Amino acid sequence: MSRLDLVSCSFALAVAAALVGCGSDDGASGAPLTCDSLTLCSYAEVTTYHTTLAAPAGGAIVDGQYRLAWVETERAEDDGDLEDLEAIEIRDGHYRVSGGPSGHVGELIVDGTDVTLHDTERCSLSATDGATDSSWTYGYTATADQLRLRDTVTSASGDWHVVRVYQRMDGPEELCQLTSSVPSAPGDSAHCWAANCFCAYAANTELAASSCPF
Repeated sequence: MSRLDLVSCSFALAVAAALVGCGSDDGASGAPLTCDSLTLCSYAEVTTYHTTLAAPAGGAIVDGQYRLAWVETERAEDDGDLEDLEAIEIRDGHYRVSGGPSGHVGELIVDGTDVTLHDTERCSLSATDGATDSSWTYGYTATADQLRLRDTVTSASGDWHVVRVYQRMDGPEELCQLTSSVPSAPGDSAHCWAANCFCAYAANTELAASSCPF
């Protein structure tokens, strides 16, 4: 598959403003993932929905670029909570996670219905920020266009599970195609709640700090 040299966009908008699209990037097979493979920074957030969670079913994790679409929780008190929009690119057993001024590159290790994300490199926007050695293990379910990561939340009030639902994109331009109307049931809920919201991304090139006003 071919890859464009540069795909990036940024905008500031009121909640009801029109959204801006960019060019397409379908990913490149064979090239190692780095901090500048896919960079996202945004004030956009996704909604958490209280619902019954299915057990992890495993499956083949399809290489591609994914966007966090919504979060599911088995704890009623978390219904309506917001989480930051996030992007993840997966290729050849590795991943690049981004969504704020920092992120990670690492190895993806599957064991039955568990997947471990082993961070090996820190990122500051599109630039490397040194090595790291941290691992996070989730129950997972993968389909052709979705990756569901099930995590356990532990607190003084008890333990419960959440599932972060990532949708596979046709290209990174979908990262900033946010919804103007958040659904009441679990569904794509990436939305700008702030009046001065912004969204910026880049693929295979540096994302300038001026595009990410954190």
